[in-house]
Amino acid sequence: MIPTARGAACAVSTPCCDWHTASPPHGQLPDGASPLVTALARLYAEVYGGAEAGLRAAAGHRASAMDISDEWVAQGCDPASPLLAAERALLVRSYAELLAAVHG
Repeated sequence: MIPTARGAACAVSTPCCDWHTASPPHGQLPDGASPLVTALARLYAEVYGGAEAGLRAAAGHRASAMDISDEWVAQGCDPASPLLAAERALLVRSYAELLAAVHG
């Protein structure tokens, strides 16, 4: 079995990656935020030393890319799938947002 992106991200055992124990993967927190986006923003804040709020856009794009990656796996990992281009575009946006947030 091929591991999903969501599962790989949560293999890290830090407090910022506990979103999956409190709610379903696509659930929302009381403030309307995705638990995965919140976990990624917290992880970025811990790793890069930025403010969590400023890292949410990067985390949101990364979470969306993870969803597409999981869909690509569920569809059989076709290397010609248009999902790969969509995932790549989201990852580029995520990295650009992360760079801007960390290095202003």
